[in-house]
Amino acid sequence: MKRKNIIFKEIFCRENPLFEEEIFKKLLDINMRDKLIYNKAIKAFVSYVRFYSEIDLKYIFDFEKLDIGNLANSFKLLRLPRIKEIIGKHVYNFEQSSVNPESIVYLDKNYEKQMDEKKEKQRDIQEERKLKKAKAMLDALDKKAHRSKKEKKQSKIKEIINDWDELADEERAYKKMLKGKMTKEEFNKKFYKNF
Repeated sequence: MKRKNIIFKEIFCRENPLFEEEIFKKLLDINMRDKLIYNKAIKAFVSYVRFYSEIDLKYIFDFEKLDIGNLANSFKLLRLPRIKEIIGKHVYNFEQSSVNPESIVYLDKNYEKQMDEKKEKQRDIQEERKLKKAKAMLDALDKKAHRSKKEKKQSKIKEIINDWDELADEERAYKKMLKGKMTKEEFNKKFYKNF
């Protein structure tokens, strides 16, 4: 903002550090009481970070200068969510809580049942995907192992034809070498690479 000659004046509501601590404790207590509110805090944090990283006004919203640790503290997060914008960066001013976010319960029991059902459905979908993938792999292996007689015969014929073609190429090159159209080194390079 200094580059654009825009000056901000800081305004303090109260200069009492105990007041700030009180507010932070109340916010943490609210987050710890209801998982729904904690999840909303996580979504708000993620939205804020994504906004900062994707906005076109980089001279105002510089993501490199954003203090992610203090931002997470202001949302009273127990753990940082795994998002691409902050993975691999060292985050200062933030300590993960010893409290597991999964241990927080929903105050609304109906909503908790809905979320449990949603998680269960997601697990079922993932298991189905894994099973389909495994089945597809097994089918592919079975298909290779259990070829019909006709397929086996055709593949054998193709191998024989390829062998005869290679032999014919070698014979043509040998005749060229005898006539002087190809040197012995060229012949050896072409057909005896591995020797």
